[in-house]
Amino acid sequence: MRNRMFGEVLSFVDDLAVSLDSVIPFDRIDPSDVILCGMGGSAIGGDLVARTFSDRIGVPVTVNRTPALPNWVSENTLAVILSYSGNTSETLSMYRQALETGCRRICITSGGELAWKAGSVGDPVVLLPEGIQPRSSLGYVYGYLTSILGTALGTDFTQDVRDALPGLRRTATAMDGGQARRIAEAIGNKVPVIFSGQMLYPTAFRWKTQFNENSKSMAFSGSVPDLNHDSVVGWSSPDALESFHPIFIREDGADERALDKAIEELVGFGFEPTVVYATGHTLSERMLNAVIIGDQVSVHLADLRGADPLEVDRIKELKGMVAQRLGTVRS
Repeated sequence: MRNRMFGEVLSFVDDLAVSLDSVIPFDRIDPSDVILCGMGGSAIGGDLVARTFSDRIGVPVTVNRTPALPNWVSENTLAVILSYSGNTSETLSMYRQALETGCRRICITSGGELAWKAGSVGDPVVLLPEGIQPRSSLGYVYGYLTSILGTALGTDFTQDVRDALPGLRRTATAMDGGQARRIAEAIGNKVPVIFSGQMLYPTAFRWKTQFNENSKSMAFSGSVPDLNHDSVVGWSSPDALESFHPIFIREDGADERALDKAIEELVGFGFEPTVVYATGHTLSERMLNAVIIGDQVSVHLADLRGADPLEVDRIKELKGMVAQRLGTVRS
């Protein structure tokens, strides 16, 4: 039976299109570097955008997931502060330090303490819609980040993403038509372990976190060619065959000989890996197609296992404890 999470997952492309058409309250500043500050589902958008446009951004871009900012952050840095709730304690700590450095700041949030603090000092705020799971805001976050970075650096990154929208819609329709369910059935009750090449690794990590939160499943992610230098030994264990299901995200058109070799090795150990093809004319399209597939597989796996993808009580408890430690009002 489909619940609200299916709807949130299926709205990804529409959310992305809305964000690309939004007016962002920012201007060109030509920063010396960029830091994208966030945790969990709010930070993954930073990973994806930074990797997608790494060859065109022209300045260092770092995704920061710790309460402390690195010491290289200066008044010439652009800090994008990402927190869906606006109350994530680690992200509020990052924002306080960004204020102290005097760097340029812009916040992406649905409200909370972050929106209030930013408004009180005149920092621009891009508001996310309320009432969805933080991890379901990725379509909005990806589009907003693409626009912000393009504006700040004087380069249009959004056209690549706009051009990808028709292909992304086709992928979403195909997955909803049964392909995602079949991948979930192949995983069954085993622990999914997702691998990709270096360029698509943020998508493998997104699959892992979606299995964790939506499917209530242990999951792990890794990259190739690193797999061929260490964890391939673990895959040779008979215990691994009984417990894990390998998934490979293959980038269409890329040189994936190392990944193909890894697949060949695991097949030799008796595994039947799932191979997902991330198609598209541009890296942004391939990256986002991989995200769409993984998101849909995760909710189908939750359904097959009888898990509630909306329930994240343990995360809320842990965030509350972290907030107390860091001295923030709530998380």
